[in-house]
Amino acid sequence: MRLFQRLKQQKIRRRYIAALTIYVAAYTYRQLSTTDQNRISDWVRHLIDSGLLPAFSFKEFELFLQIRAKAAFWAVAMKSLGIPPAIPGEVWQIPGQPRLRSRFSVVNKLLQNWRLIGAPTTQAQDYLKSKGIDVMSIDLHSR
Repeated sequence: MRLFQRLKQQKIRRRYIAALTIYVAAYTYRQLSTTDQNRISDWVRHLIDSGLLPAFSFKEFELFLQIRAKAAFWAVAMKSLGIPPAIPGEVWQIPGQPRLRSRFSVVNKLLQNWRLIGAPTTQAQDYLKSKGIDVMSIDLHSR
């Protein structure tokens, strides 16, 4: 029975980290200068155009993906570029990246663990509210 409880706790933890990372990335991106936003866009464009996603273009990224999906890309880009979160004391909690796993699969893992509604997402929102962040102003549904 303990094994199943541990697995459930790990799943909840992964979902919490995904929610927190996506919210922090969206918030941080909005706080950045245009120059830094362009650096992030260039990094994402390079990742998408590198051939890992042959049926996906950067234009589709800009036009069709919701902010929460873009924020997952932004989080990986910001960590790779050395841009810290805009919240004092926070670090990027990007899932581990084994040698054979690409950066895109880290983005995919964040999106797989993301849930719009649920206890882990609510806990992440409450944590950010305790840091003085207006979570309701972070619209993760728009494009």
